[in-house]
Amino acid sequence: MSLLNKQMISAATTGDERGVEGAYEAGQQYLGSASNEARSVLQYNYSVAQFNLANYDIAKPLVEDLIDKYYCRLGITAKDTFGVNPDEILSKVTAVDNPHVIYHHVGDCFLLLGYISNKRKKIALFEFTNAMKFYRMACAWRSYVHAGQEAVDNFLAKAELFDVALNCSESIVSVVNAFKLNELLVPVRAQYAVVLAWCGRVDDARAELARIESYATSDEGSAELQNQRNLIEEIAAAQVDE
Repeated sequence: MSLLNKQMISAATTGDERGVEGAYEAGQQYLGSASNEARSVLQYNYSVAQFNLANYDIAKPLVEDLIDKYYCRLGITAKDTFGVNPDEILSKVTAVDNPHVIYHHVGDCFLLLGYISNKRKKIALFEFTNAMKFYRMACAWRSYVHAGQEAVDNFLAKAELFDVALNCSESIVSVVNAFKLNELLVPVRAQYAVVLAWCGRVDDARAELARIESYATSDEGSAELQNQRNLIEEIAAAQVDE
C-alpha cells in the first residue's frame, strides 16, 4: 500500500491523471471491502493527488467525507468543534484506539481543505483554525505551527481581523519557543514582525526583525528576513500615506 500511495502522489506531481487513477484503483482492489485506517490513508492521498492536479471539485468532497468518518469514530459532530477550544472537544471524544493518530489525520484534512479554499481565492479561516485545534490535540507541534502560519496569512486578508492575526501569531511563537523548534524560529518570528506592522506597531516590527537577525544563518533565512523587512517598510509607507 505504501508503494501505491507514493505512486499516486508522484503521478499527480507530473500531471499524470491516468497514473493517479490507476494507483488508486489498485489500492482499492488490494484493500477489498475492508474498512480500516489504510483505506482512509488511501482516500486522503487520493485527495492530495487530485489537489495537485488542480481538481479541487473532486478533492474537496473526498476530504469532507474523511472528516465525517473520523468524527464518527471519535463520537463527535461538527457542532462539537465549532467555536470551542481543543480541551472542550476532547471532553466530548469517546474512547478510541490511537486517538492522537486520528487527531493528526483530522488536522491534515482541515489543512488540505484550507489549501483548496485558498486556491479558489477564498479566505480559509475556519479550515486552518480547525487544523490548529486538532494538531494541538495530537501534540503535533510542528504541524500546529505550520497551520497557524497559514491561519495568520488568512486573518491578514481582513483588516478587522488584524488583532486576531496578532493573537494567533503570538500563540505559534510561544509554541516555537516552548518546544525549541529552532528551525521554525526565523520564519515564524519574521511573520510575527509583519503582523505587528499591520497592527500599526512598525517600530516593534523592526525591533523584532533585529532580534532574530543573528539566527538567520543560512542564505534562505537571510532572504526570508530581507523579504519581510521590505514588506514591513512597504506597510509603514502605506500607513504614512493614509
